Amino acid sequence: MVLTKYVNQIGRSFFFTMIILCSILYLVGCTYKIKIEGHITNLPGDKIYLMQKGVDDIAIDSAFVKNNYFLIEKKVKKSDTPKLVKLKINDSNCLSCYHPLYLGLGKNQENSKNYPRNIFYLEKAPITIQGDYKSSYLKFKAGKQNILLFGTEKPVSYWEIDTMNEQLRLKSIENIKKLIKLNSNSIFYFDNIYNSKNYFTTKELKEIYPLFNSKILNSVKGEKLINYYRTKMGDTIPYSNFQLIDSTLQLRNVLASNSKIAILIFWATWCIPCRQEIPLLQKLFKKFSDKKIQFISISIDEEQEKWVTEIRKLKMPWEQFIIPQDSLNKWVERFDIPTIPSILVLSSDRRKIIQFYGFSENTEQTLDSLIQLNLEFFKK
Repeated sequence: MVLTKYVNQIGRSFFFTMIILCSILYLVGCTYKIKIEGHITNLPGDKIYLMQKGVDDIAIDSAFVKNNYFLIEKKVKKSDTPKLVKLKINDSNCLSCYHPLYLGLGKNQENSKNYPRNIFYLEKAPITIQGDYKSSYLKFKAGKQNILLFGTEKPVSYWEIDTMNEQLRLKSIENIKKLIKLNSNSIFYFDNIYNSKNYFTTKELKEIYPLFNSKILNSVKGEKLINYYRTKMGDTIPYSNFQLIDSTLQLRNVLASNSKIAILIFWATWCIPCRQEIPLLQKLFKKFSDKKIQFISISIDEEQEKWVTEIRKLKMPWEQFIIPQDSLNKWVERFDIPTIPSILVLSSDRRKIIQFYGFSENTEQTLDSLIQLNLEFFKK
């Protein structure tokens, strides 16, 4: 009886040992080691930090500098797409100071063009950095993902895409598609497309995103782009009317029932580009205010009293509303407002015609042409 119990204990121990061993082998097989090696003179400190790029840079690894040399070795999952990171050095003369390392392509890289940056992709190819910290940038050598990052200013030109010149736009879209076909595994190109997705039409996105390889499309950001495309396909669904607080601090309907076009301007009094846009909107309002074109400013300000004071100073003679802070996220998601200023144009049946993001000198011309076109339609 005792012997049987002892054998069972050995069997259970062996079983659990094999599970742990298999798990370790599985994890080892699913990861690879990234090596970042640096030979840099005149560094202001003795410790290098590897930071994940984001709103708040987060340190994900570090290494001490000895005799102008450092080495960072980090394990990364094979299933992960390369992430943007940066390197920072501490300052021996300032306990709370950290300085970014500015990098540029070395002479032996494939691409002759060079756009120095303080960010790079954490990719599988060995990464080496060398040079004098006091120079304009350090020589950086890495794999293809980083060659594209440092050798390309930007594959997407926002100004050429966000334009009323159809020929220039089509040419730009075709150039983008050619670049992606040649570099279907480029995270840099994908990141640019993803970050500028609002500037593309549904048709353009449908043509562009399948050009990337399956690993990128199956990544977290890849799935987000596909979901965004699917959501954008529903842009033709009309918006229902909704209520917000107006400049007299009363709750009422926002959309008029008899407007030919409704122009919703999302902004805030503290937003400098938003304020730069006001003179352009004032010109358009003066030109079209008697044409049943409804101008509606919707603020995301936190303080209602301050907002009321500011809109009086700014002299915007159209309707003013403010979004309550406790429901801000709901409205941001509903109207797809990743940034301000943002202008959403709705048709007479409250369907989305177009949406603009950020301030542009072209906004006035684009809106003017769009309004004229729709007014011509109503005459027919």
